[in-house]
Amino acid sequence: MDYRRTLLPLFLLYYTDAALKMTGPSTHRAMLGSDTQIPCKFTADKLPVDPKFFAVIWYYAKNSILSYDNTVMTTDPRYSINKHQALNGIADLIISNTSISDGGVYICSVTDSPFRMEQEVTVNIQAIPNITITNKLVTNNESVLQSVISGFYPVDIDIKWLRDGEILDKVIVENPQRDPDGTYHVRSSVTITPTEEDRERIFSCRVQHKSLTAPLQEDFQLVYGAIPLISIVSTKVQRNIKNTLICKATGFFPPQIKIMWYRNGKVLKNQFMEKPQEYGTGTYQVTSTLTITPTNDDQNQIFSCRVQHDSLQEPLREDFQLIYEETSMFLVILICSIVVALLIIAVVVSLCCWKHKHKRSENQSANITRGNHPEHSEQLLPPKKAELLDPEIGEIKVPELTEGELAELECKIYNYATLSYTVLWLQKLEDKLKFVKLNKAIKRDETSKDQNTYIATLTLSDVQMSDDGSEYICRVQCSDAWSIIERSTGPIRVKANQSANRTRRNGPEHLERLLSPNRAELPDPEFIEFILPKMIEGEPDTLKCEIRNLTKSHTVNWHQRLKKERKVLNRGSPVKRDETSTDQNTFIVTLDLPAVQMSDDGTEYVCEVEFPGALPPKKPAIKKPIRGSTGPLQVKVKQRAEISSENSKSQTSDLKQICKSDHETSEKHKEDQPQYNMASEKEDKGDKH
Repeated sequence: MDYRRTLLPLFLLYYTDAALKMTGPSTHRAMLGSDTQIPCKFTADKLPVDPKFFAVIWYYAKNSILSYDNTVMTTDPRYSINKHQALNGIADLIISNTSISDGGVYICSVTDSPFRMEQEVTVNIQAIPNITITNKLVTNNESVLQSVISGFYPVDIDIKWLRDGEILDKVIVENPQRDPDGTYHVRSSVTITPTEEDRERIFSCRVQHKSLTAPLQEDFQLVYGAIPLISIVSTKVQRNIKNTLICKATGFFPPQIKIMWYRNGKVLKNQFMEKPQEYGTGTYQVTSTLTITPTNDDQNQIFSCRVQHDSLQEPLREDFQLIYEETSMFLVILICSIVVALLIIAVVVSLCCWKHKHKRSENQSANITRGNHPEHSEQLLPPKKAELLDPEIGEIKVPELTEGELAELECKIYNYATLSYTVLWLQKLEDKLKFVKLNKAIKRDETSKDQNTYIATLTLSDVQMSDDGSEYICRVQCSDAWSIIERSTGPIRVKANQSANRTRRNGPEHLERLLSPNRAELPDPEFIEFILPKMIEGEPDTLKCEIRNLTKSHTVNWHQRLKKERKVLNRGSPVKRDETSTDQNTFIVTLDLPAVQMSDDGTEYVCEVEFPGALPPKKPAIKKPIRGSTGPLQVKVKQRAEISSENSKSQTSDLKQICKSDHETSEKHKEDQPQYNMASEKEDKGDKH
């Protein structure tokens, strides 16, 4: 092969009328970023040519970039050639991901020994422009529309502005600028004075370029804006203490705006801008604050509030100097004197209240010591009612409920003592009473002058259609868990939401394995709901309690409460898993009730869960039992109950009892009335059941 190449120039001198001829075009157009194929076509006496006598070399800028002589060698992995087509007269150079630098003159050299031919091909790289309207906001005065045309090549370009197809004058086109990828961008603008008719007209920016087969055009409509007005609310400050300066911008549109604070041209820290608020006239206003601690050095400095908005050709600025206010010594002395006087008055009032309360406690102790004669009891009752105001529940605020969305219920409570009462939320659906323990909060009503008025909130994070017709009950109970007051929302209504998505998982487990005390440690048990009996006179019934996180080490008991008398109905009640629940840790405890009597009206049933060691001869439990109450139940006469069940659902009635907070009375009856609460607590030693 080396021998043939040495003799190749001698053969070319003798074969002027060669059988090898080049037939490809001399120019080629390639788009930026695309894969292109630079043509090199030839004819020969016989195709395909014999590869033993065939070679192709491509040159760019007089340098070899690809050669084919049985094997292909390139200087750039983007270059390639189709060997099969090359033997059949198509020796095109393939370039992938074309860039601007790929433009220029290429030479294709084809050898079919003893013949050799060359052809030059000029490659023109082109890139299509992109139009971006950077400003279409105008005011009632002379305004400027702006655009940026980017990403085009070669540099020559023609830009026009139109209004309803008519070409506008006063057009400015800046000099094109080169980008790092070799393409160009250019800015263009047109000045107009908007009219009312222009609100409905179509404005356009039209571009003509070599890379386009037809003009490129971007249409838009004008956006009418309003220029902001700025004002400094106050420039008066005091030395060496924190002061707040306020800059206000009003009457602007659109709402996007930026406000910055400067001192002698330098940006200041500790500045905050609120969210723009709508005026009501279609414009907006916003306030920006600056917190500073002025010193003597700041007295002659220039402070500025600068506003940037799309309706402005340049930022709006308001300059000012600080005005120092000197605090008089007389004012300081006066303020200190008032503070001291208020402190003295507060101490005196506190001492008087303490003495009065101590004296009243001594009188009550003396009355209790004299005995429990009815006359003494009647004398004791009036002072206690005067001391304590019973809590009252106002209307429950219920928003519009939509399936799959968040909602918040609000229950206003008057005369609420945070240390003596707790608030619970319950959900009642048909005969099921469910305790709602998540997403609830209670806080003081800031809108009320009464310090003992609170608002209890319940957040429903995901309202379901299954909640439709249920009732939510706000219950206020005393610390002994027996005296309660509650109020119901009545049946609620849930609106369907077609986009709501629900998922449900199934998978029952064996009860023995679920109740095993050796399984992974679970949280403390918690009550989910009561399935209430119908309580119809003369008929037996069943009460069910649904509990989560039970194990074999827990004991479940039932208690009955009627007219402040309590008795144990059943200890160690049987437990079975709730097969209707997808939660594998949910269990059902039942209590069979004999024939219900009218004397059972007002009865409460308490389901109690004891922790390990609560029953003899085991050691005392390390935690106090948790208990859930049904609240007072109403016994129905059989005929009335049948009529009521056919016509409407019964609603929860308010039950209000006095919460005893007197310490001596609570200690005296401690053994007869153990402390009950819906939340888990530690059990006091010596508590008898």
